Amino acid sequence: MPGGPNTAIIVEGLLPEIINIEYIVTSFVLFFLLALNRKKIETLTITPFIIIFVCYIIVNFFTVTDILHTNHLAAFMGAIVVAMFYTNESPDTQILADYRRTTKEKKALETAKQKFLVNVSHEVRTPMHTILGTGDYLLKKQNLSEEEFKKDLDDINKAAMNLSELINNMIDISNIETNKVHINEKNYDNKELIMKINELINLKMSKENLRFTIETDPNLLGMLYGDEEKIYKIITRILENAIEYTDYGEVKLTVSSQILNSDYAEMTYLVSNTGHAMTEESFNKEFDDLLSVDNNIDSTKLGVLIAKKLTDILGGEIEFLNEKGHGTRYIIKLRQKIVNNAPNGAFMKVN
Repeated sequence: MPGGPNTAIIVEGLLPEIINIEYIVTSFVLFFLLALNRKKIETLTITPFIIIFVCYIIVNFFTVTDILHTNHLAAFMGAIVVAMFYTNESPDTQILADYRRTTKEKKALETAKQKFLVNVSHEVRTPMHTILGTGDYLLKKQNLSEEEFKKDLDDINKAAMNLSELINNMIDISNIETNKVHINEKNYDNKELIMKINELINLKMSKENLRFTIETDPNLLGMLYGDEEKIYKIITRILENAIEYTDYGEVKLTVSSQILNSDYAEMTYLVSNTGHAMTEESFNKEFDDLLSVDNNIDSTKLGVLIAKKLTDILGGEIEFLNEKGHGTRYIIKLRQKIVNNAPNGAFMKVN
């Protein structure tokens, strides 16, 4: 057939060139994609690809400059480049990379937990030294006056309370982090809950220039249905934090309720104070943020974290506002079921 052999020669000559050009373009695109994702790829994984790619460029250089005809070799190496790209991006490689990353994160978390335990042990030792030291002093000291005796007993009592609170908070945060917290709802008297809060906070008040006030609105509901124990923890932890960070003036708890419908009401607990040194950044810290050697873990910091976590568990919300010149406000809102819509009436208590 006329022209047949020539046509066959042309096809035979063009096909390797077309394949080679196709591999060149594809390889550059794939290499560009790898470069974009360089941080996600292990060095040992990408090194063979780079070596083959460089060799591929050299082979193509010889082909383009007519120094050596290597069309078939260039096409073969192009195929290897493409295959290696998809090997690098294969699920097995990704699984290996994820495993290595998880291992690093696990080691970092274990190190952070060790630092956390060191900080906690320091906080435990402080009240323990007070209890043991003062107790030893009382045993050895003779002719103690009644005033000295009461003062030393008061120091022991406060240290024991701080130690007990720290241990309880550690147990609470452990239960929260391991999802072992369960909602235990029952009928409760709103006024009795507030008075229990007042009783505990009275024991915490030791600053001469600071007073604690409770105020409720006239329409405060009496009987509600909810998790009284967790609400008690939330409010007392926030109040303890407010007292810890306020040196003078007033810490005030304002309690109000708003009926949403025939079955539910929204309880609002507003904790406000003056001269507060806490920042919004500190309030927003999570448990992982506390796992640092630079953070001294005390019961107050854990208490705020517990309050936020418990509020979430109960389906409520907590907001922190720090306004210069106006102190700070913690606004806690919880939805509770109404048992009796008769109001308790307003009352105010100043300590």
